[in-house]
Amino acid sequence: MHEIYILENKYEILEEKNGDCYIKDLEKNKYFFRKSYFASNKTNEIMQQKIKWNYKDIIFSTMLIAAFLSFIYIFYKYDIIYAYIKYESDMYIASILFLLISITLHELCHMTVLRVYGRKVGKVSFKLNFIFPALTVDTSDSYILPRYRRFFVYIAGIEMNYITCMLVLLLYPQYSYLLKPIVWAATVNLLPIGFIKTDGYHIIYNILMNKKDTKRNRNIFFLLGKYIFITITFYFISMSLLRSFGINL
Repeated sequence: MHEIYILENKYEILEEKNGDCYIKDLEKNKYFFRKSYFASNKTNEIMQQKIKWNYKDIIFSTMLIAAFLSFIYIFYKYDIIYAYIKYESDMYIASILFLLISITLHELCHMTVLRVYGRKVGKVSFKLNFIFPALTVDTSDSYILPRYRRFFVYIAGIEMNYITCMLVLLLYPQYSYLLKPIVWAATVNLLPIGFIKTDGYHIIYNILMNKKDTKRNRNIFFLLGKYIFITITFYFISMSLLRSFGINL
């Protein structure tokens, strides 16, 4: 049994195998969730089609494998990335520029995967997550995709971060110091931290657990995530600073 895509005059609907339906109101651009609704048996659709695995899924699966291998290689070279180095002013500037480029590539990858699957990219905004500035993209339109394709949308940015870091280590190891903030930021982003809605949060809560997320929903991931995030952030920043000053614990 496959997921079913349904198009009506006013609605787009994704019906999952268990009958759960994600519904997009095309006029109001709003999204709804109906559990065990089985819209395919109730609607007067313009178009209805089964969603099948295709070449796009194969490409993004290959990227996922490449990112996983990159992750292993990066942490194998962890000591090189965080080795002591005396910073000059131009190195600080290069680090900031590389961080900005990495953030931009991260969000562009979310947007690209969403567009490749034929969905619309929402509002791009800048906000503060806790004390950290962040560029975010509204990927709500991914709800009209099967869960495995939503996974590809959410994981795309982290994949790019890890693959980029691996390429720098392989091709330009003398610039490995640029990766210090990227490695820990990408890793923290994998954690299911609800109060800043990390990619890991969307993957675990919205996809694996198939829970409907709302702005006011302060679930266990929100409550625990806040303190986990603060603790891990403090650890990674402290380790990065200590290594930069030649102190290894």
